[in-house]
Amino acid sequence: PYTTLFRSGGTGTVILRYSAGQNIQTLAHGVGSTPSYIGVTLTAVSQAYAITALNATHFTVQIQNSQTGAAGDNQTIYWMAIK
Repeated sequence: PYTTLFRSGGTGTVILRYSAGQNIQTLAHGVGSTPSYIGVTLTAVSQAYAITALNATHFTVQIQNSQTGAAGDNQTIYWMAIK
């Protein structure tokens, strides 16, 4: 469901390709322990995100339309994990 374009030491750019109504994606962060911070930048307008799970290997990001609450749009997200 996603393609990693760049990831090095827990930073990266990921293209999320959502199925109809799907707005949650789990990503491997590569930090080696549970990060103290996950930063996400969205590229589509009127979108909001939440980190809904975080552990030593993965984090889950949920994206939705900030005006309607519907599933988020297909978009590129930029993210960073800090140990």
